Amino acid sequence: MAYPVGPRFSMRVRAPQEWNQPGRLSETQVAVEDSVGMGWVLEVPSSALRDRLRASTEAMPVFIAHVIRETEELFFSFETPEDRALFLQLTDLDSIGPKTAGQILASLGKSGLSQIIRVSGALPKISGVGPKTLEKLRTGLKLNEEKFLPLFVGAIGAPPESRRASQAPALTALPLGVSEALERLGLRAQDSLRLYEELKSAEPGIEAAPVAELVKKMLQLWGRAKARPPSANP
Repeated sequence: MAYPVGPRFSMRVRAPQEWNQPGRLSETQVAVEDSVGMGWVLEVPSSALRDRLRASTEAMPVFIAHVIRETEELFFSFETPEDRALFLQLTDLDSIGPKTAGQILASLGKSGLSQIIRVSGALPKISGVGPKTLEKLRTGLKLNEEKFLPLFVGAIGAPPESRRASQAPALTALPLGVSEALERLGLRAQDSLRLYEELKSAEPGIEAAPVAELVKKMLQLWGRAKARPPSANP
């Protein structure tokens, strides 16, 4: 079952110790307050990020995926937008809901997921995730390899650079936030990268512009490209 995903956003938070006493929340949750004092209960799949949030006395940035279910709203929290993008990509696979995606990420990480694509054989065991779901995970990863490979950049055991270059667009060439914004608007990764290269050629130095301006200009390019009549054959 697919769950609607609400706004994706980031905020700086701190986790008051009195809100995070043992037994008050589930093992994967952290209670935090944002910069205006509003309280949030975050689902934090990464144990390392949970520990840092609970131990830090200073506000830390986190990246949120807001998941809307029939009876509740969940705020999954990640250290980077790339980790959040990988989580959301996993939730698009058959039989992988948000909590299962969180368990998979916490257990395998980027390197473990990339190994499933590259290496045949027995699947790793994940607490709370059954063998049928793991088999569907492997199938989904392989069928959507071109979407996952850019998200594994830098992971131990990720596919070789030459293979990535031939099978996946260089999403890391896009400024942070641009690819996610355009993806939500229905553009493919390849189109986003092509539009960005066109924009840089037309307006040197534009890469320093705010994300909103880049997205607006790239959409204008996209609209003009779609409006062009097809070239006549000689």
